[in-house]
Parts: sequence; structure tokens; C-alpha cells
Amino acid sequence: MRITIVLLVMLFFTGIKAQTTKTIVHNSLTRQYIEYVPSTYTGTESLPLIICLHGLGDNMTNFSSIGMHLLGETENFITLYPQAQNSSIGTLWNAGVSYMGMTLNATVQDVGFINLLIDTTSSLYNIDPSRIYICGFSMGGFMAQRLACESSYRIAAIASVAGTRATSLVCSPTNPVPVCHFHGTADQTIPYSANPYGIDTDTLIKYWVNFNECDINPTSENLPDVVADNITVEHFTYTNNGNGVTTELYKATGADHQWLYTPVNDMNYTVAIWEFFNKHQLQPASINQSVIQKKTNSSPNPASEYINIESIEKEKGIVKIVDLRGNIISSYTKEANVKTIPTSKLKPGIYNIRFTPLDTKKETTVTKFVKQ
Repeated sequence: MRITIVLLVMLFFTGIKAQTTKTIVHNSLTRQYIEYVPSTYTGTESLPLIICLHGLGDNMTNFSSIGMHLLGETENFITLYPQAQNSSIGTLWNAGVSYMGMTLNATVQDVGFINLLIDTTSSLYNIDPSRIYICGFSMGGFMAQRLACESSYRIAAIASVAGTRATSLVCSPTNPVPVCHFHGTADQTIPYSANPYGIDTDTLIKYWVNFNECDINPTSENLPDVVADNITVEHFTYTNNGNGVTTELYKATGADHQWLYTPVNDMNYTVAIWEFFNKHQLQPASINQSVIQKKTNSSPNPASEYINIESIEKEKGIVKIVDLRGNIISSYTKEANVKTIPTSKLKPGIYNIRFTPLDTKKETTVTKFVKQ
């Protein structure tokens, strides 16, 4: 899942103010990332933040060849390329993906790591909190999808290339999430259909169309086929006409597990991703989530020793208490006929309680509460 690209069309971009390799400690692990700040940055204007996630076996330096930071110089946004942790099969994100029945890098809390990067970068620079974006390739695409599911309260939009969503991952966003997905029909690593590592492309798009309450009938366009690369691209756009949220698919017929770029191909994924991000800002909580919040009927809130959630009393299921950085603080199986969730050991702050019934036909609910 490595990616090697030279963006010849972008070589004229120069003058980036700072390319810095930084380290940060999260969950007792020292993590690395590359930070790019445009040369025009003064701190007086709030800028978008784009975080780019590499694929399995790749690294942050190599993946920077997609050139997102080069666009950041002219379009005025800050770019981060984080480094995934090593594993027995190479560097990879804990995106919830399983192999031979085992979740890959299951002990690494990458959702929390990415959220810490957002917090840290926001403390150092004037970041627009409504314009924080995630993109990723292959396993990085899977990770971008996980972040859309679990950190939608702060991520304005995501783009995934040749990586969908882990089959076992419970997706319960709190906000609408504009999603743009790119996939080649001849992908032999993460197949367009019959994906052994996650849901297939059409299922992914259908999920986000439904969750974002987009029109199920897309507009479509065939991109001009001017390069003899044996690849043609069709662009589908599903739109929620109420809030402007879109779910989009670039279907690259004939493309393998690759990142398209000009002039070698008819389109440049990097440019298309920025154009997609640039038309979206963070959305308020969705209608779906409002319904879930009403059904939870929790008290006392703020909580001290415990919180009662009436709506989950009858069901047996998995309770996860998650902080606002995405860290899972506790996880356990709740028995039926129990509505009380202990909170006495939590530090003061804001948390989400995710309850997933063992009955898979029932929906996951999310309850936000304050611990005193």
C-alpha cells in the first residue's frame, strides 16, 4: 500500500515557510509528524488544517509526495503528515481493520493521536475550527473513514482514496460529514467490490448518502479522457439540498491501487480533494443525532458518581465512554435492565457514552455528558 508520486505539474510551487518534523507523546508513545506552514502565514487570519494519512508500509515523508502542502502554499492552509506506528506487517493505522481475525495495531489509539494533533496545532497556530479536514490513501483512507465516524464533531470533511471502512467498525457520527471517495475498478489491493478488509465502495457511498440525507439520485459527469492511460473517471455527486453537504465518488475505471495525478493521468486527486474540502465547513449536529439525543434522556447531567440513561435500560450491549479526543476511557458489556453508568472514576470534562446493543438490528446511541 505504498505510494510513490512525483507531481511534475506542481514543481513551480516554492517558498514554504516551514517544513518541520515534530514529535509528540500520546498514550505513552512518541509519535512523529511533518508540519508545513505557508510562507504567508502571519497569525492574523485563521487557516484551514489538512491532515494527510499514508498507507500500510508507507511513511510520512514518502506520502508527502502527493503535494498537498504545495497547494497549501498557494491556497493558504496548514498541512500535517503524521506517521503511523510499526507492526509485524509494516507501518499502519488502527483503523479497525482486521486480518485473519485480528484487529491490526489494536492497542494503538490513533483516533486520540489525530485529535491531539488537531489540539496541538490549534494551540500553535490560528486554525479555523470549522475547516479541519482529513484525507488518506489505502489504510490511511480506512483511518480517515474511522475519524469521520468517531470525530465528526470537529472534522469538516474527509476524503478517502482506495480505502473504505472496516467491516466491524461501528460508525456513529454526531454530525453530517461531507465525504469524497476515490477508487479504481481494477484495484487489486483493496478491490472496488468484494473487499476482504472492509465494506465495498458502493456500500460505503450508500451509507454516507443515507446518513447525510442526500438525494439518492446523483448528478454525474465523465471527466475528459485526454491522456492515454487506459483509465476513465466518472464523478458522482449526491447532495443534501438543505445544508449543502455532499457525498461524492470518483470512480476510476481501469485504475489500480494508485493516486492519480496530472500530467500522467486525466485528473489530480490532490487538487480534487482540496477543491472538495474548500466548499465544506463543519456542520451542526445532524437530524439523526438529534433524535438519538432525545431518546437517551440522561440524568443527572452534569454527573458526578453516575449517570442514568433511560433509553438503554432494557438492552444488553457494549458501553464505551470516550473523551473528546477520541480516547476510549472505559469499555464494558452492560447487562439488560441496567440504566446506570458509573462515572466516579472519570476526570472532570466532557465525554460521550456510546451504547451499541448486541441486537445488531438496534441503533447505536450517543449521549454527551459533563463530568463534574
